[in-house]
Parts: sequence; structure tokens; C-alpha cells
Amino acid sequence: MAKRMKVANEPNIYSVESEKKGKQYQVQYSYTDTEGKQRKGYTELVPTLKEARRDRAKAAEYSALRTKYHGKTIKEINRLINPDSVIYKSEGISLKEMAQEYLQYVKKHKANSTYVSLESLFRNYIFNIEKCPFVNKDIFKIKPSHLQSWHDTIYDLGFSYNATNKIYTCMNKIYTYAISIKRDKYVNLPNLPTQIVNEYPHSQRERDIRNYLKGERDAYWTYEQYTSVMETILNNDKYTADEITYYSALLSVCFCTGIRFGELAALTWKDVDWKSQKITINKSLNRKIPKELKTKAKPYEIKTTKKGESKEVPLLFGSYTLLQDLYKLVKETANFNQTDFMFGKFNHPLSQSTFDRLIMDWASQANVKRITPHGLRHSAVSYWYTKGIEIEVAIAWCGHKDSDMIREVYQHVQINKMTDEYIAKFSEDKEERKE
Repeated sequence: MAKRMKVANEPNIYSVESEKKGKQYQVQYSYTDTEGKQRKGYTELVPTLKEARRDRAKAAEYSALRTKYHGKTIKEINRLINPDSVIYKSEGISLKEMAQEYLQYVKKHKANSTYVSLESLFRNYIFNIEKCPFVNKDIFKIKPSHLQSWHDTIYDLGFSYNATNKIYTCMNKIYTYAISIKRDKYVNLPNLPTQIVNEYPHSQRERDIRNYLKGERDAYWTYEQYTSVMETILNNDKYTADEITYYSALLSVCFCTGIRFGELAALTWKDVDWKSQKITINKSLNRKIPKELKTKAKPYEIKTTKKGESKEVPLLFGSYTLLQDLYKLVKETANFNQTDFMFGKFNHPLSQSTFDRLIMDWASQANVKRITPHGLRHSAVSYWYTKGIEIEVAIAWCGHKDSDMIREVYQHVQINKMTDEYIAKFSEDKEERKE
């Protein structure tokens, strides 16, 4: 435990030494609490004696403020009187300039992987004037309303709620850095614009997103909606021919096999039996593992499926042909191996955030409702029902030991179908009566 020692020939200055941060300094001062009693307080630790002397010169101000604002933390008090801990008064410095300065700081003091990740996010979503129209605006003249609009714009690009917040956190890091750096002129800014936006009551848009994440995970596409999305992919001018082959195979395998996402991410070409037109599902990919087990080359683990079973699922409804086209394409690439991930790139597995974004982007372009990857599993089961596949077969393909979920989906689809038939029937009766 660190001990506080008085510094010789330096009134009211104490040194505190610890193994982690070495020797630091702080100033002792007196103040009166709410009961009128005299108490001792200490300023924040600073690395040099010179900075401690500067704080000592302000000891009287600390005493007065601590007496006035009793209950405030030392950090909050320090922000009121210490110019090095409050925001720089901007003289035309833009958000982009401050962000670039922060990136240089990260490059110098943080891990290279952190720098690469932040640089990519900044380049795509902050430095891009189309996505962030206020990037060249004075950083301290940016209003919370600007940030709220930008936050919504990122979401409209098809990102999940969690991914959008991750990008938004980068903006907050820029403002936090701006507070910590030393400048010639400063102003007090008690609340960052990014913090104010986070404290806003949730907009209708965010409430809709949260409701979607919580209450509509089992929403599904009908076959008509699936074909609409597939046509959008096949006719997308922004995709290359290789991307169209990849995305169409990806969507068809998910929709036609009812595979879980972890199982999808773990699929390799070795799992396909081209002669019998079946795919073997016997493993799952998991990214939620302890940090000590993660490596840069392999930040995941391959384990058994959710129920520990191995199953064979036929590649029906056109998925076989689309997957075969993708196989022919990747087989021509250098260093191809049968153990490569089927839907990975450079032998890196597909991530769920990427797949979430793709589904939301396709849904938006095809003008159909947004669903989750698990919603595609629900879609598959619903489609099997319409094609007359027996419930026992559906249970085997899905890998469910408990048949309640499959029966619930089948019943749900059946009720919807019967409802539509009744609406059509009674509408016809109504028309006959009019005649």
C-alpha cells in the first residue's frame, strides 16, 4: 500500500510512491465541513514537484471551494480551478484536426491493433464528410443535435444498435482527449455534447430499435420476401460478380437450412457432401471466450453445437446450386484448402456484426422488415411448413431435442394462413351480399 510522506523544505506538499506509478505528489489543505469542523484534504496526485507547487499556490482556492461545495470529489473541484483539467477554448480547431491529434496520441501510447481499429473507424465514419457533415466544424461549436443526427445516420447505414454505439464511443473519446490535453487557453465545459446526447430521453427511433432487439428476434421472412431480397442482391450494381456469388450463397444456405449463426460461421468446405447434396453440421464457433485464451490469429474457439449433436441437412430450394457456384469461385484462389471457413475471408470466420449489417442492408434495399440472423432460422422453419415438410423432419434438421419451438412456429404459420383464408372467404361473402 502506498504511503504519504512529507517532502522536505516544501510546506504542505507530500509524496506518494507506488510500484505501478512511481513517485507522485499532492498538496494538503484545510477546509470546513457542513458541521463547521476543520478537516484536511488533498489535491489530485501529479507526477512532478513543479506541478505540486502550482497546486500549492491555489491551496486557498481549494479550501474555499471544498468548503462551498462539500461532498464534491477532488476531481470535480480540480476541474473548477485547475486550467489543465478543463476544456481548451477553441480558436478554430476542427473536429477532424482534434481527431487526427488523438490518433497520433493513440499511435504513440497504445497498442498498434488499437490504433489500426480506431483509424479505420475514424476514416470511414468521422472523416467522411457525407456521413459526418460537421467534421470540419469548430469542435466546441458542435451541438448535441448534430451528434444525434450523425448517430441516426450511422444506424441508417444498416449497423446494429450495438455497432452504432461502438462508433459513437469513438466520438466521445475525441472529446475526452480534448479535455485532458494542455493548451494555452481554456474554458469550463461541465457536460460534453456526447454525454448530453447519451442522457437524452430515447428518441422514437432508438425505442424502435430496442423493441426490435428485445421483442422481435423471432420475426421472419416469407418466401416472397426472401426472393425479393435475393433479387436485390443479384441485381445490385454496387456488388462485384464475386460478391454477388458470395452473398447469394450465404443467404440461401441460411434460409434453406435453418442453421444457427455459430454453426454457419464454423462451416468449412469439408462439411459439404456434393454427391448427396447434404451439409454436415457438427460444430459451432464461439467468440465469447476469456481474454487470456484469445490470440490475434484466433480470437475464437470451435466447439460442439448447442445441443452437442451432429446432423445432416439437405441443400434444398436452390441453395445447392448457389453454394456450388461459390465453391467453384473460391477453389480457384491461391492456397485454397478444404478446411477453410466456407463464409470467411482469408480463413477468418464471418462475424455476427457483419452478418447483422448485411441482413439489415438487404432488408432496407428490398423494402422488407428487418430480421436477425436467428430470424432466418425462423424463416426456414416457416417455409418448410408451407412446403409440407413433416414436423419430425423439421425437428431433426433444426437439431432441437425439444420440439416445442418447432411446433410453436408451425402453429403460428398455420394460424396466419388460416386467418388469411378466412379474410378472403368473408370478404367474398360480403361482396356477394352487395350484389
